[in-house]
Amino acid sequence: MDKDARDYFAEVVRLASRHFVNVRYEIDETPQRVILRLHANLETLRVIVVEIVHHGERKYSYYLLDGSYVLVGFDNSADPVARRLKYGTDRARHIGELVPHAHFRDKRDLVLTEHLTFADFVQWIQDHDLKTLRGS
Repeated sequence: MDKDARDYFAEVVRLASRHFVNVRYEIDETPQRVILRLHANLETLRVIVVEIVHHGERKYSYYLLDGSYVLVGFDNSADPVARRLKYGTDRARHIGELVPHAHFRDKRDLVLTEHLTFADFVQWIQDHDLKTLRGS
């Protein structure tokens, strides 16, 4: 495994273990890419994390769910709505590009974000009232 990916994934697991309970994870590695899948709990909420490192590029998704309801989800996928928000009519030229964004209200709302790390996700959760998120 790429040393940078190994160090980063080890820090993700350490941070998750400090802030969440029932942390479970697996690392799937091939010569081309490494995937971290992590599941944990925060109170009655579920935390789902997927990080992929491929040729030095990091793709991520960090989700906080109440049952199957998405309270918040941050990712940098090639989401067509995120591409439209970022590029407008020029979005076709950016097909496949990873665009950092967040989903709220069970994915009914989407906003563009900056690139996040898992530490940023944990900080975001700490900065926001879970009761308010549940009520939205």
